[in-house]
Amino acid sequence: PHFDPPRYRIGPSEHGTGMFATCDIAMGDLIFAERPVLVMPRKMMILNVDPGAVSVDEIPDAQTIQMHIAQREKFLEVLVERMEEKDQEEFYELFNSHTEDGSGPILGRVRTNGFAVIFGDEKTAEPHSATFLKGSRMNHSCIPNVTHHFDHASFSLRFHAIRPIKANSELFCSYTTVSFPKSQRSLELLSYGFTCTCPACLDPNWDYRLTAIKESNNKLKVAVDDPPKALSQTLQWIKTIEGFGLESHDVYFAHLLRAGMFGNLLGRKEVGEKYMKLARKVAFASEGRTLGDDVEHFIRQYSRK
Repeated sequence: PHFDPPRYRIGPSEHGTGMFATCDIAMGDLIFAERPVLVMPRKMMILNVDPGAVSVDEIPDAQTIQMHIAQREKFLEVLVERMEEKDQEEFYELFNSHTEDGSGPILGRVRTNGFAVIFGDEKTAEPHSATFLKGSRMNHSCIPNVTHHFDHASFSLRFHAIRPIKANSELFCSYTTVSFPKSQRSLELLSYGFTCTCPACLDPNWDYRLTAIKESNNKLKVAVDDPPKALSQTLQWIKTIEGFGLESHDVYFAHLLRAGMFGNLLGRKEVGEKYMKLARKVAFASEGRTLGDDVEHFIRQYSRK
């Protein structure tokens, strides 16, 4: 789908170039969908492994590594040359954080801007990297306001608001996992060539908050013997997590689902419907999936007890 006018614009940001909302966007709403301009197997991005090797343990010497890099760059040159001239120009405008590790100008941009995409079923699944001319402009935050998932039917990456976004606000997705502690997030961001200065990374108590959020889920899993208390606690945690801007955290979804379940169980239909609706929005925005008939059935059965 295309929106006219678009719900985003690309422009100057304190991070260089960024993406901004052109209107107020509700939680769960689609912002845009984009097909990749270039897709390649993930294993071709590992510089010290021969993509044709039988095992990743077959580590070649430095000279062979450079030969592999050159081969991959030649392969990518063919793909870029097949792009329309305007797309080529936009591709080369993308940032390259791999100028010092031997990556060529194309492979470096792919490694910097690619999104992980899985093709195939559970038995044949193979990770790929997909580069987008617009989506790759979105900057990182450990407390993102945008999530994304790849829709195989339309062969496009769909970007959704994970919480309400005001017009002119910058749009952020996370390049790492928001539930990871700062040390692990920082390690995963090293290859992008920047140090994250989002509120989460500047807050010395953030790791403590992440631990508390994780523990809140574990504690409430066993709190089913007192539904009113469990509902009260899970509603408080929903409010707390929203205050932190961590709607993309998987525990947030768990609390939404739990609030919907206990709301229905206690006959508080308005509460149950509200949080089940939010849970559906989060599930679709993050993974492009519905809650599933099994979950819905479980909630209905539990509500009758």
